[in-house]
Amino acid sequence: MEGLQVLGLALILCMITTQTSAQYYSLTVPYESSPEKTTNLHFFFHDTLGGKNPSAVLVARPNITGGPSVAPFGSVFALDDPLTAGPELTSGVIGNAQGLYVSSGQDIPSLVAYFDFGFTSGEFNGSSISVFSRNPITKYRA
Repeated sequence: MEGLQVLGLALILCMITTQTSAQYYSLTVPYESSPEKTTNLHFFFHDTLGGKNPSAVLVARPNITGGPSVAPFGSVFALDDPLTAGPELTSGVIGNAQGLYVSSGQDIPSLVAYFDFGFTSGEFNGSSISVFSRNPITKYRA
């Protein structure tokens, strides 16, 4: 046992006295600030849960009993929703929102969602933006 203590002490002394050289390494050029630029995006997100051609579908549902909720706690939906230039579904499609959302509120209905908004036409063609957020669906009603 005494030999292990001596070995441990020797290792600690080696670590203390060993000179190390560490520095940050990056292949990228440091960011240089430029004048702030603001981009305003304006589009409409159409999430259709029913009908012949739904854009969001239930992919997992918990095995629990409860009320007749469309999305009980733990339900997971996959989506591929059109993004349009106007509020009507017949407006010009400018991209798609693809992702997942899960019913995450046990007492107060809410969703945790991940969406990737991919733009396929217009000024931002080829661009995308991702959003990961919580949506308290009953807190804000129109």
